[in-house]
Amino acid sequence: MLLKQTSFRLSVFFPLQRFFNLRYNQMGLALIHYKKEDPMVGDYPSNIPFVSRQTRTPYDSSYFDITERRKFGEPLHEQDEILTMFSPDVHSHISPSKAFFHLLTFGFVVATFCSITYILRPKPFVMPRESFIKKLERSSNVVDDSHIS
Repeated sequence: MLLKQTSFRLSVFFPLQRFFNLRYNQMGLALIHYKKEDPMVGDYPSNIPFVSRQTRTPYDSSYFDITERRKFGEPLHEQDEILTMFSPDVHSHISPSKAFFHLLTFGFVVATFCSITYILRPKPFVMPRESFIKKLERSSNVVDDSHIS
């Protein structure tokens, strides 16, 4: 049978997908199944929500570790490195397409400013040293013997 069920591990790229296994049946339709419990975890809780600690209130007085916004004895998520305070910032107020538009706009403004200053740059009021020496050599018809050995 050529069309076997295949499963993809997208949890590396999409952390929220780790709760599901994506399987394709023979018709090519995607079926979503809940992830089976990992026998290596044991009795450690597996229903810890995938929520970044940056979204927690910083003014809670029951925090044991104020910097990390953790309470004493709180169980850690399996992917705790992604959810800490020092992970990449959570930006829920702006979409990725809008952020990319802001980046392109900034690049366009900087490129325009550099182009205008390059075009409107005043000419130098002094003569470069190399051209001055060449003019002196041409006018005096003196041959430089330093290159002859």
